[in-house]
Amino acid sequence: MGVLEHTSRRFNTFLHIKTRIYRKFSYDYTQTRVLSTNYSNNAPILPVLIVGAGPVGLVLSVLLTKLGIKCAVVERSNEFSKHPQAHFINNRSMEIFRKLDGLAEEIQRSQPPVELWRKFIYCTSLTGSVIGSVDHMQSQDFDQIVSPVSVAHFSQYKLNALLTKQLEAIGFTIRNEGLNHRHLAEREILMGHTCTSVEPTDNFINVTTSSVTEGNHIVNQIPCRFLVGADGAGSTVRNLVGIELRGEKDIQKLVSVHFLSRELGRYLMYEKPGMLFFIFNPGAIGVLVAHDLKQGEFILQMPFYPPQQKFEDFTSETCKKLIFKLVGHELADINVVDIKPWVMHAEVAEKYLACDNHIILAGDAAHRFPPAGGFGMLICIFFGDNIGYIFLVSLRSLFFVGPNVSKLVLQSSLLGPTS
Repeated sequence: MGVLEHTSRRFNTFLHIKTRIYRKFSYDYTQTRVLSTNYSNNAPILPVLIVGAGPVGLVLSVLLTKLGIKCAVVERSNEFSKHPQAHFINNRSMEIFRKLDGLAEEIQRSQPPVELWRKFIYCTSLTGSVIGSVDHMQSQDFDQIVSPVSVAHFSQYKLNALLTKQLEAIGFTIRNEGLNHRHLAEREILMGHTCTSVEPTDNFINVTTSSVTEGNHIVNQIPCRFLVGADGAGSTVRNLVGIELRGEKDIQKLVSVHFLSRELGRYLMYEKPGMLFFIFNPGAIGVLVAHDLKQGEFILQMPFYPPQQKFEDFTSETCKKLIFKLVGHELADINVVDIKPWVMHAEVAEKYLACDNHIILAGDAAHRFPPAGGFGMLICIFFGDNIGYIFLVSLRSLFFVGPNVSKLVLQSSLLGPTS
């Protein structure tokens, strides 16, 4: 079974899951005495806590806030990554971004001209002979007949920067310090906070996070109505609630090299403009992603093969030599910014919901895609948009008309027919 067919079946299964919410939850904060054994203070219960500040977590934060649902985010990294990852944004994702105060228009203004990224090129070296090229863009991608907005080529880290700018504009605060004995407030993004445990209680989910502030290890308790695990392919939330992945694991180990070279960018811009370059020669093989030819920003993906090779073999100097082999000559201005390992998988979580449907997996936490087609980030964005409306209907119907009607609304309007 192909990965897309497998993913489709899993997604359809999710849409037909019966919702089992039997308790009455407030739509807003509720002051309550927490019953959990490891948290005894009165604390406001967040309607939604999101673990992970990648594209899905940030998009979901914007959408929930615009829908009037209070939320906050915790992120294990101390800062947002500048390592370019996903870069292609399809029509549906751009349609969602149209709803976010001009985000789609800002992406279109900021992206490289389409003439510089519409082709995939197959070659023996970047300055050598071309085996072939394919124009993967179609007129319907840009003519605004099928969709009111065009596809885009825009690096994930740049998208994250625009999303955090939007969040700050609607009152979010990004913090790198601990909570210092205060409660987590709505519209906060806590950086450097790792989720360490998830404990369901009678009327909320108690989430424990840990952080290090000035050498001190700080443990925080955060109660929430709903918990979204949007914390990536190695999801801590997924592991803590015991959800397994099914599919093909460890398809290929790769090294991702982020480097800059305006010299290479200028050459390709005028001689061989393209988005992806598949390079095959006796000295090296790799796939070059041209994130921005004008700025000379690239990602090189190279496979490696343990135990004969290991990630530590790929030092900055080694990567430069491999880049020169793939280019066809040395580059005077090359700057290797970052080198990271990653593993390609084709897996989907056995279920997306846990703890009486109050814990939801989203994005790469729910499905780990190979990079072909750019489905990883795109499905993350679709999922974030869908979950926002699920929360809106669930929390409002519970608050206004009670759990039984909420269950019926969720089943009939959002989760499909029941059997």
